[in-house]
Amino acid sequence: MALKQVSGHLADPAPAVWEGDHVYFRNVGKATEKAKTDSWFIYAKDGSTGLGAIRWFGRWRKYCFFPMAETVFEENCLRDIAEFIVKITKEYKALAKSRGDKDDTPDAIVPTSPLVIPPIPTARIVERLPSPRPRKPSCY
Repeated sequence: MALKQVSGHLADPAPAVWEGDHVYFRNVGKATEKAKTDSWFIYAKDGSTGLGAIRWFGRWRKYCFFPMAETVFEENCLRDIAEFIVKITKEYKALAKSRGDKDDTPDAIVPTSPLVIPPIPTARIVERLPSPRPRKPSCY
């Protein structure tokens, strides 16, 4: 399992995209005008769905994973997510230290509204299966 950068960079204005074995991480920029850190959306590698977001969590002074409701994960997918969180947290703290920030904790604003992940621009269209035929009632 290894993360590889598909495009962009943490300091670039263009959205960075990283790829794990099972998921994509897409940099979507700052959540608000006051935010100091970027947010990342996580998508299934098959392009079928958004899985959650990675945002700065001030109380823990690190990036954390915020999963979408009704999502289920297995250990390899969670390993990709954990590895990515460690990587971007280290990068952010190194960047804050090089700027001479006294505290590496930004004034993160966690949105109170539900997380809405936009669809992947290159998402494939999943064909819907026909609905089963209604069954005839057994009693008349």
